[in-house]
Amino acid sequence: MSTLRILRFIKRTSGGYILAFLLIIAAAFAALLSTAGPERKTRIGILSYAGEPISDNSLLELVGNWFDKDNSLEVFYRSAQADSSVQAHQLESLVSEGCQVIIIDRNDFSRNEQPIINAAAAGVRLLAINADVTGGSRVYVGTNPYDEGYLMGDYLHHNLPHQASLIYITNPNSFFSQQQLQGFSESCLLFRPDVRLIIAEDVSDTAAGAVQAVDAVLRKNPGLRKAALAAPRLNTAQSVREAIIKSGRTVSVACCISSDPAVSAALTDGTVQAAVGIDQSSLAEDVYKLTSDLIRGEAVADKLYSPVLRTAENLH
Repeated sequence: MSTLRILRFIKRTSGGYILAFLLIIAAAFAALLSTAGPERKTRIGILSYAGEPISDNSLLELVGNWFDKDNSLEVFYRSAQADSSVQAHQLESLVSEGCQVIIIDRNDFSRNEQPIINAAAAGVRLLAINADVTGGSRVYVGTNPYDEGYLMGDYLHHNLPHQASLIYITNPNSFFSQQQLQGFSESCLLFRPDVRLIIAEDVSDTAAGAVQAVDAVLRKNPGLRKAALAAPRLNTAQSVREAIIKSGRTVSVACCISSDPAVSAALTDGTVQAAVGIDQSSLAEDVYKLTSDLIRGEAVADKLYSPVLRTAENLH
């Protein structure tokens, strides 16, 4: 039945057009509701390389707090468990999920740049933090791993006791870790030939894995009664330091590469004597703002944060 006929029918039966008008509006509104779905949120991905769960990553927790306040975003989290092949697969997965921006926290694409190239070619904007990537176009925010290792090595160069034994925890499979080790070697070992370097290899990139690696080192060196410690993260330094002390040995100096907010308390109570890192709160805010700019298609300049050495003396 045509609209005109409906109006004539209602006019004859109801005595006016008001009811007809209301019925037509209601019908149109119902049709609109039936065809309109919920507003689609912008999808972004966060891919962490580290072996620990993302919930244990203090920087990503701070970043997530910013994203949680933005109801226009849908966030997909992935953790590569310190496996570069898993990392590559998860990046491809985030691209297929329709993520418009993908944030990569630490990474090791040194052996396979193709996923980065493919993501950029697909129009996905990439934001790397804490470890730069090669291949494709991206924005980088964070520190340079070589500089981190160099600063830590410079501190140890001037603060290690004579003929000290130094347990250095590293992941031999990580390009990121190898850059740190190179920086450390060129600022410390070249000037301190008296230092005995003991490498503890932790391919898991976790505190528990580091404790196991150091325990193996101690078993191979039963005469080692006192050692300095260099660790890639604060929680690793704390866990390993505690394990060394429980074994009946002592730790002369402990330092780490970490931007964890808990570093301040650790420096104050003497758990560690030095830490190399950046202000995570400021970094998290900038990651959110950069992500928002990338979503809007705005031009974003590359950024690089220089790491700083923090000790109890320069803490405040």
